[in-house]
Amino acid sequence: MWQERGVTIMCNGWSIITRYNVVNFLFYSNSITVYNKSINASHIARKDDEYCFKLMKKVVDEVGLEKVVHVVTDNASTMKAAGQRLIEECPALY
Repeated sequence: MWQERGVTIMCNGWSIITRYNVVNFLFYSNSITVYNKSINASHIARKDDEYCFKLMKKVVDEVGLEKVVHVVTDNASTMKAAGQRLIEECPALY
């Protein structure tokens, strides 16, 4: 189905008071959302846009760039900057 209709990758980062940090990845296509994975980022000293970009790029590569239509992130400045960098590297993405 992804080959025909494409897929949206959704990523969201969050942390709780105990400093446990997670980045979640989900896929959306044809009105269906599927959980992909969660990355434990608690041990990462700098969760900057470079780190988020590498995570996003890896997921895009795993799915296949030709199948990905959108990458949707949360509203954190590091996620927005990583998303912008992903668009610059992969101009077919929105």
